[in-house]
Amino acid sequence: MPENPSSVLVPGRACGSCSLCCKVFRVPEVDKPAGQWCRHIVHGKGCGIHDSRPQVCRAFFCHWMRNGALDDNWRPDRCKVVLYTEAGGRRLVAVVDPTSPRAWAKEPVYSQLKRWAIVAARSDHQVVVFHGMHATVILPDREVPVGEVALGDEIIVHRRAYGFSVEVRRKEPVR
Repeated sequence: MPENPSSVLVPGRACGSCSLCCKVFRVPEVDKPAGQWCRHIVHGKGCGIHDSRPQVCRAFFCHWMRNGALDDNWRPDRCKVVLYTEAGGRRLVAVVDPTSPRAWAKEPVYSQLKRWAIVAARSDHQVVVFHGMHATVILPDREVPVGEVALGDEIIVHRRAYGFSVEVRRKEPVR
């Protein structure tokens, strides 16, 4: 699971019956692959091992839980997208439900991702959508599918005179 400090949660907001994060992320501590429901999920209720769940699960809160500006349409089980930040807050990531791979391209999600991409580009930040291991970088003027991005790979957005270019630097293979 990604980094996402839970420093500030929206008062009165709770996961409730939403557990999309328990589907989209890989959690090695409980031998859970990405894109599949965790074997400990109790649909509609939450984690079946809540009191003993791994620390990585305890620490994660999506942006809907942390950002009061996101209304109920942004609750992950409704929009089919889990938002979080990584890379020290320099990258906003939208992970889509594998059963709804184009959820990010629907309204109101798409327009907001584009607005965030405009702001991100001004400060060398990024907006990236993941469907499984496949990433699409959202730029102010277009979307750039970059293919599979593995843990440790770097996504780099270059500002050019004519716009932006995107590069993925692959980590060296382990020998």
